[in-house]
Amino acid sequence: LFMILEGDTKNSIKLYIDSFKCSYSDKPKGEGLKMLVALANYIHGLAQKQGLECSVIQLTALPIGQRHGHSNDLIDLVYYYQSIGFNMVAISEEELFTNISDYEEDGVLMEADFNSFLEEHRSLLTGGKKRRSSKKNNKKRNRTRKHKKY
Repeated sequence: LFMILEGDTKNSIKLYIDSFKCSYSDKPKGEGLKMLVALANYIHGLAQKQGLECSVIQLTALPIGQRHGHSNDLIDLVYYYQSIGFNMVAISEEELFTNISDYEEDGVLMEADFNSFLEEHRSLLTGGKKRRSSKKNNKKRNRTRKHKKY
């Protein structure tokens, strides 16, 4: 679930991700980040077509299925989002640790600069490089193989 909110300026928008869950059987590591980047890229493309600029991605870090009283789940999730480019909004790390019980139920609001986030993770949208060899090289290689003597 996500929402598009009015940004700080007239022509800007914010993407707020209300609920994000990436879990299915045999999910490869990093698949959730790929989905998040694909969503951001999709919204970015739609905004550009309408003459809008994406300014911020916001989300609330709150582990889904969190075990009550296990604050490490929340802290681990906050650290993960920080590692991919998000920052905590309106609180410091010290405040999070000191008042962790205040955040376990509602989570921690986090945000990232839209363009910086997309730029940092753009390689996830394109996949690996595919080698293409020209027909000329293939013909030359085949001719060489036919004339080899062993």
